[in-house]
Amino acid sequence: MKGQSMSDIKILVATHKKFYRPENPLIFQVQVGSALADHHIEGILHDDEGENISKKNRSYCELTAQYWAWKNLQADYYGFFHYRRYMSFKQYFPVTNGKIQQKRWTPYLEADSLEKDLSPYDLDEMHMRHVIEQYDVITVLSEHMDVTAYEQFGQFHRIRDLDRAIAILKEIHPEQAAACDAYMQSKYIYFCNMYIMKREYFYAYMNWLFPVLEKFESQTDFSGYSDKEKRVTGYIAERLFGVYYTWLKQQGSAKCAEVPYVIFHQNVREFQLGKKGPRIKVDMRKVNQLIPAGTMRRRMVRRLLRKEL
Repeated sequence: MKGQSMSDIKILVATHKKFYRPENPLIFQVQVGSALADHHIEGILHDDEGENISKKNRSYCELTAQYWAWKNLQADYYGFFHYRRYMSFKQYFPVTNGKIQQKRWTPYLEADSLEKDLSPYDLDEMHMRHVIEQYDVITVLSEHMDVTAYEQFGQFHRIRDLDRAIAILKEIHPEQAAACDAYMQSKYIYFCNMYIMKREYFYAYMNWLFPVLEKFESQTDFSGYSDKEKRVTGYIAERLFGVYYTWLKQQGSAKCAEVPYVIFHQNVREFQLGKKGPRIKVDMRKVNQLIPAGTMRRRMVRRLLRKEL
């Protein structure tokens, strides 16, 4: 790096509360929904400064940070993490002819805390720069599910909302209808709304995404929605990213790569067996070693549990 100018890389970490940030000049925390909060968190960025949609955070979720960065932040690369979800740069998988060549992969890892040793994930400036500056677009590895992207949305949300968004997308961008259908019928799903893009790709994506979301909102009656259901615009955007990324790969002009992501949380989680069964505590690290995310074994267990429930 000595003797050459370095790219201006800004990775924004969306958060709604004070949370540990590793010492890294590429990583910046941004308080999402700042306009709705009772106070600004000191020492970090806020999504209600300058041109913003901070007041829409309850429906747009982390997208208020992406909009804020688009309108107010200058960088060569724009990236977006969550306060408990970071990309890992230890392994990266180039996209060749529209797909990564590995047969199987683990889409995410789990760790206890950001405050512990991060060397297993290469979350330092040198390693991050090495990966980021090779590509135009980097996103998380897809998760291989036992249902399609379209069906998976319907398991947790109102499917008519996704139908409406798809119709709007195809109306505005008919040239992307085939990519939309291909992604919605795929069982490889991109979660989290996490990515890193070179400036021109980021601007193009923002100019593509928000008109679709704005039209979706204008055509949706949210009056009967619960607070959780009102977050549907963010969930719709998560699926739209998969469509846009699929289309981008089909074009073949962008250099793309995919990486695992890390979930930082306490790994002992509590589950209930059946509707009335006992609650048990499970160390998810051991579960993930036995049945890694994205494997056939994981999908079979998920399918069996769904039948049981």
